[in-house]
Amino acid sequence: MAGNVTTTPRPVLDTPRIRKLKRERAKTRKRKILLWFIACILFFVGLGFLSNIPQMRITNVVIEGTTVVSKDVVLAKVQEQLLGKYFFLYSKQNFLLYPKGSIEHALLRDVKRLATVQVSLDGPHTLVVRVSEREGRYLWCGHTLNEAQADIPDLECYYLDSNGYVFSRSPYFSGNVYIKFFGTGLFGPTLDPVGRQFLSVESFDMITRFVSALHEFSINPYAVLVKDTGDFDIYISSLEPGRLVYTKMMVSSRANTETLIANLRAALAAPQFKSDFENRFSDLLYIDLRFANKVYYKFKTATTEF
Repeated sequence: MAGNVTTTPRPVLDTPRIRKLKRERAKTRKRKILLWFIACILFFVGLGFLSNIPQMRITNVVIEGTTVVSKDVVLAKVQEQLLGKYFFLYSKQNFLLYPKGSIEHALLRDVKRLATVQVSLDGPHTLVVRVSEREGRYLWCGHTLNEAQADIPDLECYYLDSNGYVFSRSPYFSGNVYIKFFGTGLFGPTLDPVGRQFLSVESFDMITRFVSALHEFSINPYAVLVKDTGDFDIYISSLEPGRLVYTKMMVSSRANTETLIANLRAALAAPQFKSDFENRFSDLLYIDLRFANKVYYKFKTATTEF
C-alpha cells in the first residue's frame, strides 16, 4: 500500500565565508572585464599609431586620362579626401584604409566633365587615379527658341554629352559647329544646368539618332527645340546662292526612329516632293512627321499630305 512521502528542502548555505568568496569572485570577474576593455583600447590605439607611420602611408598620387581637365584640379580633390583620420586615430593616407569610394564619388560629383573615375594602388605608396572625360557632342542653349535665334552671336550655351548630360559652359562657336538644343526638359526653372540631365537617356538617344540619320538625306539639322509635351522641332538649313535658309521638321516624342526614317525616305522618294524640296526649299514652311505613316509638308502656297 503506497503512502505519501514528504521531502524536506535542503538548507541553503549562506555563511560569512561563502558570502566572502562570492564577493571576491565578482571582483575578479569585474577586474578581468576591465583589463580586457583596457587591452582592446590599447590595441586599437596602437593600430591608430601604426596607421600613421611613413611605411604605411600613400606618398604619391598619379593622375591618368585627363585632357581638358587640369591634373591639378583632380589632384587637389584627391588630397582633400586623404586629409584627416577615421575616429581621430586612423590615417586616411594609410594604403590599407584610404577612402577609395569617397575619392571616386567626390571627383564625379565636383568635376562634372569627368565621365568615369577608377582609383587603385600601384604598390603601397602610390595611388593611381584613372579618369575619362565627357565629350561635348551637342549644345544646350536655353529654354526657348525663335526661328532666328540659333545664329545669335552671344548665345550662352552649355556642352551636352552623348547621353544628354550637361557638364560645362561652352565657348562661343561661329556657325553651326554643334547642333543646339533648346527647351526646359528635365531642368525645371533652374538657372544653372551644369551637372543635370537635359532629357532621359532614352528620349535623348531617340532624338539624336533621328537627327544623325538626316545626314543620309543631305539634310543639315542645326537646332532642336524640345517642347514641354516632349514633341520636338528640328530646324534644318540649306545653302542657297548668297544666303542660308531655314525650315523645320515637327516630330512626335512617341514616334519610333526607324519608322520616322522610313516615312521620310518614302516622302523624299516621291518625285514631286523631291523636286520641290530641292528647288523650293526657301518656300518650305515645315515638314510634319507627327502622324503615323503620314508626312505632311507645307510650302508657302499649299499644304500637302504624302
